[in-house]
Amino acid sequence: GKQDDTIVYPEGASIYLFAMDKTSGVTTIDYSLDNDTFRSYRGAVKGLDKGAHTLTIRAKDFLDNTSTKSISFIIR
Repeated sequence: GKQDDTIVYPEGASIYLFAMDKTSGVTTIDYSLDNDTFRSYRGAVKGLDKGAHTLTIRAKDFLDNTSTKSISFIIR
C-alpha cells in the first residue's frame, strides 16, 4: 500500500518483477537491491529486512536494448 506517496509493504512481503517489450520481447530481467550486485531474476524477491529499500530493475530485449528503473519502498 501507499502512505504519503511512499510505497509500504508489510514484513514478509514478496515482490514480483515484470518487464514487457511489444516489439522484440524481453530476454532477461536482473535486479539489484540497495545498490548491491545485479542478480538474475528467477522468482519473487523475498526475505527483505524492515526499513527503506531501493530496488533497481534492468530488462534487456532481443535487440540488446536495456532499460533500467528504480523503485524505493519501505518494509514495515
